[in-house]
Amino acid sequence: MFDWRASTNVSAVDVYWPVPERLNLLGFETYGYSSDVLLPMSVAVADPGKPVELRLRANYAICSGEICTYHDELFAVRLPAGAAKRSAHARLIEAFSERVPKTGDAGLRIVGVIAMGSGKNCIMEVMAASEAGLSSPDVIVEGPADFFFGTPKTELSDGGRTARLVLPVACYGGGVPLAGVAVALTLVDGARAVEAEIVIGSPRE
Repeated sequence: MFDWRASTNVSAVDVYWPVPERLNLLGFETYGYSSDVLLPMSVAVADPGKPVELRLRANYAICSGEICTYHDELFAVRLPAGAAKRSAHARLIEAFSERVPKTGDAGLRIVGVIAMGSGKNCIMEVMAASEAGLSSPDVIVEGPADFFFGTPKTELSDGGRTARLVLPVACYGGGVPLAGVAVALTLVDGARAVEAEIVIGSPRE
């Protein structure tokens, strides 16, 4: 959790998340970062003629093996008023910014998403395409809390330009159908990633 409320001369802060890794933690599949990560951000200044005080309270976890430690930290930085200057960290920020999923096609396209079944016997199928070819596509799904989305099985076709990703899905809220549910998808292939919000469809009769 990020809390910026103690900042001054700041009207908004947007944080951009590089694509995470698929991790196994205590026998459960989750997402995170196994090494150093930098989170690019943009800050909207209320009055450009005045300095900015960025104050962040952050809650996060660091896990190693079967042990997780939870942290509640305070961070602060002062930015003077005036024209921006390129910092010594600019190249590092740019490198991590390239790992943030794009909202355009990024050379990748999510062609369609359908689901079959309900409850704990459900699968979701994602069709993806890239004219440049796909090597090892993966998809990260963010949906309602009751749904768990597993690791996809992938089939490449059309010379690697098309992929079919089939994910096992379980709904722990009962026999709720997945079709019609809104999800956020992040399609990843190597260094490329694209994200989109989609309402899952049903197979055609």
